Amino acid sequence: MTFIGVREAADRLAITPRRVHQRIEDGTLPAVRIGNQWAIDPARLPLAAARPSRPLSPRMAWALLDLLAGGSPAVASTERARLHAYAERLRASDDPAALLRAWMARRADRQEFRVAAADLADLRDDERVHLSGVSAEGSFIVSATLEAYVATSALADLVDDYFLVPAERQEGNVVLHVVDVVPDTTAWPVLAADLAEHLGSRESARAAELVGRAS
Repeated sequence: MTFIGVREAADRLAITPRRVHQRIEDGTLPAVRIGNQWAIDPARLPLAAARPSRPLSPRMAWALLDLLAGGSPAVASTERARLHAYAERLRASDDPAALLRAWMARRADRQEFRVAAADLADLRDDERVHLSGVSAEGSFIVSATLEAYVATSALADLVDDYFLVPAERQEGNVVLHVVDVVPDTTAWPVLAADLAEHLGSRESARAAELVGRAS
């Protein structure tokens, strides 16, 4: 049997190595310890065989989300043609969440933290935090996790102000998508991309519903 490591598993699943470690620890991704490394049977990767495409560059990922929302992204004519092809493929897909998960993997620096439960409400109301994904009103998903976008320039102060602790080997209750320019988090394509990234059936179904309604 041929095993793969955490980094390759993360690449195949279009998630971060940190999330692979979390899934190993919560039992949703079977793995064996060899020395000081985790070894994973690629046949056990729930999404490996279904990964439909490579991640887009951050610039093209945001351009596609802009196009899907009805915008006119400032890209070259050849790139615009590619974006329209991606959009058509998404609308015709039987699993649009998987496509979004793959294409949007590099759109932001996804970081997970833990914050004290007493501070969660204040963090949610902080003007530097732009609710998204499972925390957005349009998700219709009840989650104990706070998910939001935050500007790169605001991250360090936010971490200090709320004593955010990186959730490397334990379950986090804060997911921050760190970007240079915060997008319109109320736009349905951004919400769909965020939900698809969660890998859960409810989130994937809601992402697919958003794509279907816009088609």
